[in-house]
Amino acid sequence: MQFRKVKDKNVIQVLVYDGYDKVAKRSKVKMIGSFDTSVYEYSDTLKLAITEHPEYKSEIENYIAALKVDYDAEKINRRIMFGAMSITELSVAIGALGTLTDAQQKDAEAIWPAMDLLKKSLKKAGIKPPAKEIKEPAKDERQRDLPDT
Repeated sequence: MQFRKVKDKNVIQVLVYDGYDKVAKRSKVKMIGSFDTSVYEYSDTLKLAITEHPEYKSEIENYIAALKVDYDAEKINRRIMFGAMSITELSVAIGALGTLTDAQQKDAEAIWPAMDLLKKSLKKAGIKPPAKEIKEPAKDERQRDLPDT
């Protein structure tokens, strides 16, 4: 069984081997149906093929389960990738407003618990905060004649 994504559509075709054509000297592949990748619903032809050949069902379900796992992982990666950018844009927007209206202030107060949750999640994932730069203490002009140690 093979699965082929249709270009520019959210559809995957399900193909099965259907014998060998001696005249054309190549194998015959038959499309038994398709399913929509946005909702993972079988087409009517695929449902009919599964009822006629129950052995196809487990392989199709395993493929769909693997697609869902890949999609979920990709969704999480995208959220992480754009998270820092969103937080930066949020801080710039709040800074540009200066004073907030009551409604904006109420919405902005909800950010603090979200930041605490984010901090806990980052710690749980083993992501350490960046090391703080150690600043040299400012030299007092009165001590300029003393040697540095």
